[in-house]
Amino acid sequence: MKKGELILGALAGVAIVFDLLLIPGGNQFFIVVFLALAMLYLGFGFVLFNGIRLRNMFEKGMYKNISLLRIFGAIGAGLALFMALIGLVFKFQSYPGSFIMLLFGFSAILLVSLVCTIKLYNDSTGFYRGIFSRCIAIGGICLVLLFAPTTLIEEIKYRNYPEYIIALKNAIAAPNNAKLQVEAVVARQKMKQKMAEE
Repeated sequence: MKKGELILGALAGVAIVFDLLLIPGGNQFFIVVFLALAMLYLGFGFVLFNGIRLRNMFEKGMYKNISLLRIFGAIGAGLALFMALIGLVFKFQSYPGSFIMLLFGFSAILLVSLVCTIKLYNDSTGFYRGIFSRCIAIGGICLVLLFAPTTLIEEIKYRNYPEYIIALKNAIAAPNNAKLQVEAVVARQKMKQKMAEE
């Protein structure tokens, strides 16, 4: 299970680079990898964080030394990491509501991190340390993007298409201006057309 997580984590780093450099297929690769990692934490977080092998997860004896509170804590941590990763997908893909998704995800991770910080001193098994390190890695990216300029991802991705960036910034600055919203959509369509021709 941990090997799978490490592989997906490494692939997530590659996916970010592919997505930002607009490498063909990078967009789809990013979504698949991040969703796979998010689903791993959501569905198998309690197994992963408690050091239980996937093939042993249905064996009753594997849970006899694990408290119910710790199992629920692991499920909560998995949910928080899931929310943060979905927030990152929304942000990198410029989906509507990306800021809210990212904020929810970061808030959940912050809460889990605070609990882990309190529990770290009495953690002899490495349970809280493992969760905390994951929260720092994923939460750190969320935090940077929350405080970064709204169009940072687009400015990196579409750095060779300044007309679109200008139109996008104008549309964001005046969300109620229908003309600017249309101009941003038109500029994006023109940019996509240029990209297809290149």
